[in-house]
Amino acid sequence: MSDSFLTSLVNAAADGIITIDDSGIVGMFNPAAEKMFGYTAAEVIGQNVSMLMPAPYRDDHDAHITRYLTTRTPHVIGIGREVIGRRKDGSPIPLALALSEIEPGRGFTGILHDLTTRRTLEARLASIQIEERARVARELHDGLGGHMTGCALLAKALCAKLEEEHSPLAPRARDLLKTIAEGHQVVRSVVRGLMPVEAGPEGLTTALKDLAAQVELSSGIKCRLEVRDPVYLDNRVTAKHLFLIAQEAVTNAVRHAAPSLIEIGLTQLEDRIEMRVSDDGRGIGRDGEIGKGFGLEGMRQRARLAGGDLVVSPKPGGGTMVGCWIPWPEQPR
Repeated sequence: MSDSFLTSLVNAAADGIITIDDSGIVGMFNPAAEKMFGYTAAEVIGQNVSMLMPAPYRDDHDAHITRYLTTRTPHVIGIGREVIGRRKDGSPIPLALALSEIEPGRGFTGILHDLTTRRTLEARLASIQIEERARVARELHDGLGGHMTGCALLAKALCAKLEEEHSPLAPRARDLLKTIAEGHQVVRSVVRGLMPVEAGPEGLTTALKDLAAQVELSSGIKCRLEVRDPVYLDNRVTAKHLFLIAQEAVTNAVRHAAPSLIEIGLTQLEDRIEMRVSDDGRGIGRDGEIGKGFGLEGMRQRARLAGGDLVVSPKPGGGTMVGCWIPWPEQPR
């Protein structure tokens, strides 16, 4: 097969095709990749491929190549996975990456498929679901909750009247009042489940603080939230995705890791929000070796719906680290 024929195939491909050497320097950047990233081939060829990656991937890329060349243990190479790229204008782009080694010592070829349309549709569906849940929660809180409050007031008045008259029905009235209070508590629990993060820029921080307190109270395991600087996220959809990721990660740690300490960290950076959930429990192997029961794919899916990604890795010194980042939302949703 001639070089010119291969070149024509690469140039005609609908997916982006990029080749790099063992140092990560780009040698080929086809027209589909130009369209995908907004760079011309001349701007990219000869540069490190990390320029096409957002933080925090950019800083780790060379180390990943070195580790593979040293250990021959695949992390992405030969496996394929979803990743996040970075366009010329700085915006993130969700991609399906198939990466393979050309030949030992001759570098790597990456085939990239743009997932933007699919991710946009998935995010829109998730947004609709969250908004619908919020609507139902409001109706339960304001409608049924208000109605039960009224019932409780009537029952309380009836109970007081019967006790004043020393009626034999007074104990039944007290039972009625207790049953109404218990039902009201069930409604509150359902509302919290439907809308765990309250609207407002500090809703996520408040919800995570409540989560840490509830975990510590119910499990006896020390759980703390660390937010060095205030994180203001006035975006209900993104906030709920982050909260549910944290909730799943904490639940997994309690159920499977036998830790003595769980830490939730939230950081607001200029271009993204980072969240981590770490524990000092029994730990895991390399990323992904935690089984389907841990809900790893569910957490990753939520991170990707918010435009970011999630990585699970062993924590230095023992334990597990769940790290999640999302690009900073431009507008409330």
